[in-house]
Amino acid sequence: MPARVALDSHINRSSCHLYSLKNSHLDYSLARGGENLLPSGPYFLYNDGIYEAWRLYPDDLDAFEVAVVLQDRYRPARWDQYTSNNQAAASWPWPARFSPLKLLDQEGLWKSIAVPSRLYAQKSRKHPLAGVRISVKDNSKLAGIKTTMTNRAFTQLYPAEFETAEYVETLLRLGAIIVGKSKMCSFAAGENPGDWIDSHCPVNPRGDQYQSPGSSTAGGGASLAGYSWLDYSIGTDTAGSIRAPAACNGLFGLRPSFGAATLNGVFPLSRDHDTVGFLSRRLDSLQELVRDTTNLKEPKTLSTRILYPKEFFPVANDEQQILLENYICVLESHLKAPRIEFSLVELWARCPPREAEGKSLHEYLGNSISHQYYYDAYHEYDGFRKDYRDTYGREAYGGPLVKYRW
Repeated sequence: MPARVALDSHINRSSCHLYSLKNSHLDYSLARGGENLLPSGPYFLYNDGIYEAWRLYPDDLDAFEVAVVLQDRYRPARWDQYTSNNQAAASWPWPARFSPLKLLDQEGLWKSIAVPSRLYAQKSRKHPLAGVRISVKDNSKLAGIKTTMTNRAFTQLYPAEFETAEYVETLLRLGAIIVGKSKMCSFAAGENPGDWIDSHCPVNPRGDQYQSPGSSTAGGGASLAGYSWLDYSIGTDTAGSIRAPAACNGLFGLRPSFGAATLNGVFPLSRDHDTVGFLSRRLDSLQELVRDTTNLKEPKTLSTRILYPKEFFPVANDEQQILLENYICVLESHLKAPRIEFSLVELWARCPPREAEGKSLHEYLGNSISHQYYYDAYHEYDGFRKDYRDTYGREAYGGPLVKYRW
């Protein structure tokens, strides 16, 4: 594993960080005349090594669970040199392995997040995300890094991951830089800040910095809103875990259609309701990320109808309703399609399904969706609770909302 830190000089709110290329695949190639593999950019010669320039940023919003560095960024990584008691795992071809960055800022209070200079990145058709800095939610597996699920019992029980989530692999193949795993509510349960038990809730950088950072992708929202050096945050959404942090932190968030991106290697809340989710500060860059990393296609035709359910509008906040009204007027003009106002409750009353047995829409549906994914969330972790009970002879602890759902 390459040595990394060789200098600690304070630059603005960050520190200079040197990433060693010695003993890496690039160092080996240079020794054999492969100079063309060396990306353009600043380098440092230190003793007998070649070093890239990285910068360390303090995570003073407490938004990251762990900072990470990809091992040997210049080699199609395999774990063929990984030693483990699991001989089968040791022989498998792994696409990427990460190391935790075990550094604090100069005051010793906050984790340091390391990012390479953008000067090394050269975007191309093959690498449209070259140099793009991304955080991923803690429920996505990164080989070599523990998944905590923001639960002390889960963290205590399981070792570092042996695989990397498939969607993260896609980001890496396209040139992205994964800088760390962002904090999440315990088991993606959507806790309020006061219900965080095993980890401190991330700080929403907006307003007085004591507002909620949103639902379970809280760390992704807080970090992207507060750190200009970060480009995107990737999370998951079941019932608002991307949309709520986007709203709370002043970001653009997208929960795409089911199956838009693979969830292999992601710990779910509900397999029937989860999707990968995206956070961005800019709508145009969000469109580019989705275009490059999902199977969603640009629509060939525009919608000819704008459905306007009266149960949802107008909203209670008058200023927000003005913004919504202005947006809908722009949309009507752009699509050349007037809004169609309708009532779900009235439609249901005129033509109720036989199974409703005379119940109203609200009576029949009630909490049916939440109860379904509560059921999923409980049984998804049957194995974890059994493993913990068998190992430690007691029940795994969960916070108030997790216990309520369990």
